[in-house]
Amino acid sequence: MTTRAQEVFVKSTQEKFSFLLEKGFRGPVLRDDWPQTKVYFIGRSIALECVLDEKDFFVGCYISKVIDGQPAQVHAVNNLGVRVRCLLHTWVSEQVDIPDSFYSKLSRQMSREEQIPIRLDNDQRMLKEYGQNIIEDSPDIFP
Repeated sequence: MTTRAQEVFVKSTQEKFSFLLEKGFRGPVLRDDWPQTKVYFIGRSIALECVLDEKDFFVGCYISKVIDGQPAQVHAVNNLGVRVRCLLHTWVSEQVDIPDSFYSKLSRQMSREEQIPIRLDNDQRMLKEYGQNIIEDSPDIFP
């Protein structure tokens, strides 16, 4: 059974990140394992993984290394201690200082469904503004 939040999430993700298809990424690939719904855009070296967690109400994007054509499935580091996945925000914050004014604000009065496109829009703008290496599918992000 698909929830309204999942419907909004999948639609918003496709609208906001389909530009990656023009850059050679494939997708969107949908994985639904309640409470998490994930939408992937997979390049040769880098994957963008958008996540909706309905239990903890998390909405955000990760980047991960592509291994054998699939996004890394470990949480952050592989068994050798090498980072292969992280939040998009974390990676960008390590590259540049992001001003607080960059983020569209959310209101406590907003429903979860109203917040989802705003949160994804923040990540899309962050990717376009600061993540050119990701968009270009650079293998240097996760050496």
